[in-house]
Amino acid sequence: MNIFILNKGRLVRYNFLPLVRLWLFYQAHRLRMGRLFFNIMKRIDLIEQRGWLQEAPKKGA
Repeated sequence: MNIFILNKGRLVRYNFLPLVRLWLFYQAHRLRMGRLFFNIMKRIDLIEQRGWLQEAPKKGA
C-alpha cells in the first residue's frame, strides 16, 4: 500500500502502512483513555450518590 505525495515538485513514493498503523494505534489509545476517564467519572458519581464525597449537611437546609 503506497501513496504518492507531491513534494517540492517531485513525486515521492511514501510507504503508507506505518502511518495507518500509527493512526489506528492512536485511535485505540484515545478510545481506551476515554473509556478510562468515563469509568473514573462514573465511579465518582457513584461515590457521590453514596454520600462519601458530599459536604456535611448544612444547618437549616
